[in-house]
Amino acid sequence: MTEQFHNPYHFLPLRSPAPARSIHRDQLAAEPHLNHGIYEGFSGTIICTAECMSPCFLGAAREGAITEPVSLPFRTGHEERLGIPGTSLRGLISNIYGALTRSSLRVLEDKQYSYRDRNFVKHKPPNLRTHDFFRRTDAELLPFNPKRTRITPEETLFGFVEDIQNLSAELHHPALSFASRVQVADAIAWGIVGDGSTLRETQEDRDLRIETPVVLKILAGPKDTPCSALYFRNRDGNARYIARNELSPDRHEPMGRKIYLHHRRSDWVASSGRTWRFQTANRQSDRKQKTEIHPVRPGAVFHFPVRFDNLLADELALLLTAIKPTKQFLHKLGMGKPLGLGSIDIRWRGVFLVDRKRRYSPDGFSAPRYGRHFLCDDDAWRWIPASYAAEHERRHQDEWNAWEEPDGLPLIGGRQEFADILRILEVLGNPATIDSPVHTPVTTAQGNYCETETFEWFVNNQKAPARAQQLKPLDPASRHLQIQKFDPNA
Repeated sequence: MTEQFHNPYHFLPLRSPAPARSIHRDQLAAEPHLNHGIYEGFSGTIICTAECMSPCFLGAAREGAITEPVSLPFRTGHEERLGIPGTSLRGLISNIYGALTRSSLRVLEDKQYSYRDRNFVKHKPPNLRTHDFFRRTDAELLPFNPKRTRITPEETLFGFVEDIQNLSAELHHPALSFASRVQVADAIAWGIVGDGSTLRETQEDRDLRIETPVVLKILAGPKDTPCSALYFRNRDGNARYIARNELSPDRHEPMGRKIYLHHRRSDWVASSGRTWRFQTANRQSDRKQKTEIHPVRPGAVFHFPVRFDNLLADELALLLTAIKPTKQFLHKLGMGKPLGLGSIDIRWRGVFLVDRKRRYSPDGFSAPRYGRHFLCDDDAWRWIPASYAAEHERRHQDEWNAWEEPDGLPLIGGRQEFADILRILEVLGNPATIDSPVHTPVTTAQGNYCETETFEWFVNNQKAPARAQQLKPLDPASRHLQIQKFDPNA
């Protein structure tokens, strides 16, 4: 048994919003491409596919007795097919877009942090809340509020609503808001990929899901106070251990945007005993804390459209990059991400552009919906379902050289401002970088498959601060992820 592992998650670095990519809050209505009443820039549809690389599960509801909970899968459309919620897809794409563009955080719950002293007395310091740490780094990182002066790229693309709930009565004003210029539809099951990457179209549950339901290992809920040694770093750059009772916004800063690691590809398949790494070893033990699911099998393929309006060339290029940041990058989605579920390959296949001004002119009344298109590669049409009839009308039309013409899209990969974040995304999102088991920190006595009393590693870790393990920020120049040890102080 190996006595080292990767923590289930790491972080995209936290960077202050770039002034050159943001606008002042008073200028929101003055930007032509941000006016929903006129048409400027690029509008159209991106056709995407999502292939499950590991077993995946998107839950919609729970049923069964409280003592034996069962999670039901998400379904969509009038035929109630297996699907992926558009809100989930939108969330993961917008998170990557925000990291690429150095945007503020659109969603960030402001939790009160606490700690216990040696007598187990609980303390809740007044200035120890989530927002205090981000505010100390840069107040512009917080979700949009009356004290924010600038609006960042993720907010102008995916929308926002100003948080005014803490305003006093005399300062109260209508909340500033902006509607999203990007709409992500639910993904619908399309088929299963077999040998030779051949797609067999099917929407049948028996084809898309693994043979039998499984009961997951215990999934612990998020703590009110995150682990200081994993979620924070020292502001002075020192790598010393951060104890929970020493946590301070002045001395410590958040690691960044949380992202779950993929497990090793060898862990994506069932063992010879037909058991999975994410499956509990004892179905009946602590059953109230475990959920039964029926995951979608690796190879299942879904399709979905992303519709957009009034995008600048740079915004469209970055949106496509957020969908597929690097060639080997996979997203993590759905339930059980720390256990190894949810590795999914999302790719854009084709971009179809609408000339809105022409469409609303006499000449455009009977014209085809799309005037230009470009594809991800020469094989793209095979991955665009025939149900996208308007898009297939472009099949025999010339493709637009989007990346080469003067009015086209800028290349993102070769630009220095994105070099570091793309290298970090490649390390975090490429399963090939994983060379040890991925799981919640455990001790040697507990072993790789432990699912109870997972607090023991953290207790041991704080006993000898000089040797304790602290999660380190990622180095863009490194191709390796940090490895943790079972016994921190051994």
